[in-house]
Amino acid sequence: MTESGTSDSHAAVPLAPPQLPPFLASVFDLKPILGNPSRGEVKLVHEAVRALNNFLHAPELRDTDLPIELSQHLFDIQMTCHRHKYPISVLPNDVIYDPPTLPTYIPVKLKPVAGPPSNEEIASVHTALRISESFANVPSIFAPDTHVQLS
Repeated sequence: MTESGTSDSHAAVPLAPPQLPPFLASVFDLKPILGNPSRGEVKLVHEAVRALNNFLHAPELRDTDLPIELSQHLFDIQMTCHRHKYPISVLPNDVIYDPPTLPTYIPVKLKPVAGPPSNEEIASVHTALRISESFANVPSIFAPDTHVQLS
């Protein structure tokens, strides 16, 4: 049983990260996650994805499925967070998704979304996410929590 009182078959399934090469594993100590991931755990996986994207041409990563596996791990984490925030007992059309407050350097207006999002609403979030990602190497203004919420 989850906190909402509904049965969730995914609640007890550990989310195991893929095996990282030593040069990434020494920086990103990804551990299996059981239950609802903490913000820190989600941010760490996002950081590992960004770091991996900077090293995709490294010889150790050629001919591996690591980028796909790490992206799938992040997706699984995001789905777990979604299930925790929006339990199964709530009908999809009754859910209102509230966007995070965006920093001023992301000039996109996001509105709350009720029910399934429109293509325009999805495109707006993707635009905001791409702008956020473009500032990942500028620590003085990059907002990792906002980036995690957008993803």
